[in-house]
Order: sequence, then C-alpha cells, then structure tokens
Amino acid sequence: MGHEAEASAFARMPDSDTLAEYFRTQPDAMTQVPPSGVTPEDYRISPAPLTGVLVEDDTIDIGDACYTVLHLPGHSPGSIGLLDQKTGIFFSGDAIYQGALVDDLPGCNRHAYRDTMTLLLNLDVRLVHGGHGRAFGKARMQEIAKGYLEQAKP
Repeated sequence: MGHEAEASAFARMPDSDTLAEYFRTQPDAMTQVPPSGVTPEDYRISPAPLTGVLVEDDTIDIGDACYTVLHLPGHSPGSIGLLDQKTGIFFSGDAIYQGALVDDLPGCNRHAYRDTMTLLLNLDVRLVHGGHGRAFGKARMQEIAKGYLEQAKP
C-alpha cells in the first residue's frame, strides 16, 4: 500500500525512480557477493504495484497498534508517515531522519518539504523511526525540522 502519487513508480520501478544507477556506483554498495551471485550491475528492483492507496488520515489497524497515515511530501511526492497516536510511535519514512535531509533528487519538492517540516514541528510523538539511522525522540525531530526550515528559507 502507498500514496497514489507513488503508484506509477511502484508499478514500473524504473532505475530513475529508485536511484539504482546512483547506488550501483557507490564503492560500498555491496560489501559481499550474495549467495545468488547478483552483482550491483545486474541488480534490479522488481515492480511492486500498489494493492491499495493510502491517503491522509487513513488508519491501519494491525491489532496491537493502530496507525494514522500522514501525507508528508517533499522528499518524494507520495511520502507518508505512520503514527500510532496511542503510543506516540511514528514511522516517518524518508520525510525525516538522522543526517542531512535529501531534497535535491528527482521528485523532491522543497516547498512541500518545508510544509512537511512545519507539520512535524507540532506533531505529538514519543519515538521516531526514520527512514535511515537510529530512532530518536520528539525533541530531536523538532531540532531536525527547525534546522531544515532555517537552511531552506525561501
């Protein structure tokens, strides 16, 4: 499942949308050859058409947790986050994470990213699992969002 803005990319998985060409050129893209013998040059991400579309405020109930879908565009048009409002656990995807936020790749939109950072400044969370790096708390999320807004002034 995913946001409608990502449906075409998931259905085709072109290298341009997955950044596969970029990652193939990285010296540490693969530290060991996997048992299948695949090399970075041969690797392709298989299409994964969406089986359902998620929109802002949808809920995903998995029994032990119930997540509210947040549309968080900027890094990509269909970036979403999942927030368990009961526990404050937030899966932010690539909307926010430890390290420099990427906003200069195909599909990125800095204006939308600024709006997302503004939303995240006021989001009530306890623990954030970003798309990269270690988990962090609300204060760190606010610090990252404020930093982005300061450096990305219009």
